[in-house]
Amino acid sequence: SGDLRDLEGLDKAMERCGADFSLPTLFLSECVLIYMPPKLSTNVIRWACEKAKQARGTAQFVAYEQVRPNDPFGVTMMRNLQGRGCPLLGLKAYPTLDAQVARYLGAGWSRAWSWDMNTVYSELLDPSDRTKAERIELFDEFEEWHLFGAHYCITVGVLDSPDKEAISTGEEGVGVGSSKKDASEADQKAST
Repeated sequence: SGDLRDLEGLDKAMERCGADFSLPTLFLSECVLIYMPPKLSTNVIRWACEKAKQARGTAQFVAYEQVRPNDPFGVTMMRNLQGRGCPLLGLKAYPTLDAQVARYLGAGWSRAWSWDMNTVYSELLDPSDRTKAERIELFDEFEEWHLFGAHYCITVGVLDSPDKEAISTGEEGVGVGSSKKDASEADQKAST
């Protein structure tokens, strides 16, 4: 175990576990970073990228987080979690899919993408898997389902191998229409 706010401690914990960042590495975060102050959580994302870069490895960082705090559902979500003593400290700094992508690019990742869960479900899952899931339990609350799906996202940052040319995405490694300019704007917001 470790405290993600303490990167030196995180380094030591990884050493004790025998982590070898020269091997392809997957960092997985499920609703963790969003509860940290933006600067500290971005430091974790940057730390992960730097560990792989220093070892000349490849890595992916996959995060599942909340997005879109400014519409009525998002305001209610933030208020409810705040009332339970679980404030979403990073959501105002990275409120959109574009901001999530810009955050990873700004932290040194080669490429990044972000999708809300509605897009993951409707466009990225295999249709046969959707059909299987829908047969398990009949579901008639689609309006609520889509509200939740619009307010959670999967963000993926990819660090390409330093020994190989980066694979072109046709968008220079940028997802959801973000740009390098968005990355610097997101970093400026996080540091305030």
